[in-house]
Amino acid sequence: MVKMISLQKVLSPTSYNKLFNQHPIYLNPRLKLKITKNVGILYGFESKPENADFLENLSKTIEQDTNRKSLALVYNHKNGGPKRNPNGGIDSEFIKLHKSSHKSVFKKLTSKEIGGFIFKWNQYTDFFNEANFLLHKAVSRPIINDCVKNVEENSENSSKTLVLDSMSGIGPLVLPFLKNAKNDSKNVKLLANDWNPSAIKSLKRNLRENSLDSMFNADSIFCEDSKTFLIREAQNENFDRIWVVMGGTPGVTEKEFLPLFLDKTISNKNGVPIVLTITGKNLDYIFEWLNEHRNSGKFVLNEPLGPLWIRSGSVTAFTMTFL
Repeated sequence: MVKMISLQKVLSPTSYNKLFNQHPIYLNPRLKLKITKNVGILYGFESKPENADFLENLSKTIEQDTNRKSLALVYNHKNGGPKRNPNGGIDSEFIKLHKSSHKSVFKKLTSKEIGGFIFKWNQYTDFFNEANFLLHKAVSRPIINDCVKNVEENSENSSKTLVLDSMSGIGPLVLPFLKNAKNDSKNVKLLANDWNPSAIKSLKRNLRENSLDSMFNADSIFCEDSKTFLIREAQNENFDRIWVVMGGTPGVTEKEFLPLFLDKTISNKNGVPIVLTITGKNLDYIFEWLNEHRNSGKFVLNEPLGPLWIRSGSVTAFTMTFL
């Protein structure tokens, strides 16, 4: 595995000092370089430096000291985590590309076995981490249990639930859900959607890797905008309940998605209940939205999933039913 090393340690003291004495505004102790076979990948900038002279000197200096003629930047948040573009991929770009074949450095797959499942994904184009999986694995079991309970309480034993994984990614919910729902597949149907083609490609790969592809047909997987997917699929007339799962994003979930449930843009014309589960690491903004709209009479809050503690904090989920 190629490791990231502090740029100051990779470059010679002479090269490092010369570069940043000329461009002190870009001096950043968090800059780290990953040296692959053909490409230097630099992490740490929040955005692309505007000074063209600095970028040219930076690429020349790295090439001189590492013999890597192509250089790519991977952008980071202030807290150090990688920035992601709207489709979930890591925000990155080449500032110098010596050969077009060097682009393949961003196409290599990462493979990891977590919780009894094999995941393979492209870390530069797909979003995935262990905490994300553990949260969705924990969410999948209560959803299935609730669906089974719903069937048992139905006198005709015919209640069916449609689960819409609106931001499926590479399968952190889909895989454990399918495994847990093997015995309940007649009463529960799952559809998965993500607008990132790379994530959908990885999802299909992971279904095969875990021998779950026979349980999940190609017509159950979609690659489109989440709003379009939800507005259409919520109208399904073949189920007694629609259960939506989505990842929470501050500034997006409460401003762009929750109002669509509240004003019934996302609803079922036959009055089928819409259940919504929002997952995330920090859902304080969801708390605020709930408190603001609690007296609207348009939803009820289910028992929230207790916090799951991970190495970098805690993750949890909120579930509400729109009336």
